[in-house]
Amino acid sequence: MVKQTNQKRNICMRLAALFLCLTMISLYFVSGLFEKYTTESDSSESARVAAFVFDVKDTTNHFFDVSTVDAPGKQAVFQFSVTNENGLVVSETAEKYKISAAIHGSLPLTAVITDASDAQVITLNTSISDQGTSGVMAFQAGQTGTHTYTLTVLWPESEKDLCYANAGLSEIVLSISAWQVD
Repeated sequence: MVKQTNQKRNICMRLAALFLCLTMISLYFVSGLFEKYTTESDSSESARVAAFVFDVKDTTNHFFDVSTVDAPGKQAVFQFSVTNENGLVVSETAEKYKISAAIHGSLPLTAVITDASDAQVITLNTSISDQGTSGVMAFQAGQTGTHTYTLTVLWPESEKDLCYANAGLSEIVLSISAWQVD
């Protein structure tokens, strides 16, 4: 019995060794099959992201002081421009943007944003805590563009009520959102 058990064990060991050898040989041959599906490349090519340039320019460091509009009939005018270039760098992507504005406070102010052709882009009125958004404007890829706007803040002459004496402050919040088109 011991002899039969040893023979069975030897046969099992030989079969296991045979399967191991067959597996190793198969792996060697199969590994050559994958060679035709792989490739190597020596290239000096590189890629970069296209420049996205969007800038708002004004003479007041993005702060318009409307405190001078403190009585009926007074107004203040501010200019700003939106551009797709900064120095020598022009945006390489097409861009779109829109202007949003809101007016808050207790003074009866009216704010109007007009473009270079004097077309009204946004009109706001404090009496209704107004906010508005312009249509979508665009710049072409690789072409320098500048759009100039004028913000006029006015205390209408007709608003002479004493309730506005020492009424506080008002503010106009101007936001410009830009995004890449392509």
